[in-house]
Amino acid sequence: MKTVKMLALAGACAVAMAAPATADTITYDLTGSFTGVNGGPFRDVSAVFTGIGNTDDAFSFGDNVTVVPLSSFTALAGGLTYTFTTSISYFVNRQFNLSGFVSSDIERGFIRFNSTSGAGFANYDGTSNLAPTALDFYTDGATSAFVTDRGDVLVTSASNLVLTASTAGAVPEPATWAMMIGGMGVVGGAMRRRRSVSTKVSFA
Repeated sequence: MKTVKMLALAGACAVAMAAPATADTITYDLTGSFTGVNGGPFRDVSAVFTGIGNTDDAFSFGDNVTVVPLSSFTALAGGLTYTFTTSISYFVNRQFNLSGFVSSDIERGFIRFNSTSGAGFANYDGTSNLAPTALDFYTDGATSAFVTDRGDVLVTSASNLVLTASTAGAVPEPATWAMMIGGMGVVGGAMRRRRSVSTKVSFA
């Protein structure tokens, strides 16, 4: 019985040690034809905006708005890559079926869009996978320029927009792997210490 308890404890330790070191990475990809973009050659071309963040950094405003700060935000257009130099976040507003990318300084850039399905963002939490979703560019007359390493980029209109989001589980760090191996070693050691069963044969 003691050996069984030791094995159970060791197994539990190994499982606990195997927990991921960090939260999931999430990547947002926005593709489309941007026909009213100013900023160097980034004009009248198809483009792909890519934002990468961590689900553990997400925060909410009430029940309807989720914001995910991005560690990087780039755009590929006309064969050139634009790196956005201000802090950018992805946001979703489920109440108004609105989503987009916004600068930490809202006066320095934002792109907003609606789902063309009418309720595409109503149930999206902002931090899980999102199948390709067709969008309409949204503007209420207020626009501002993003700051990039190739100059300011002002998005004024766009078409054929599609947004996707995909998550990837974190890979355990070296220290985590070491603990996992150590936990398995405890299990092996406990098994080796089991008492061997001896059988006695007696003759009448």
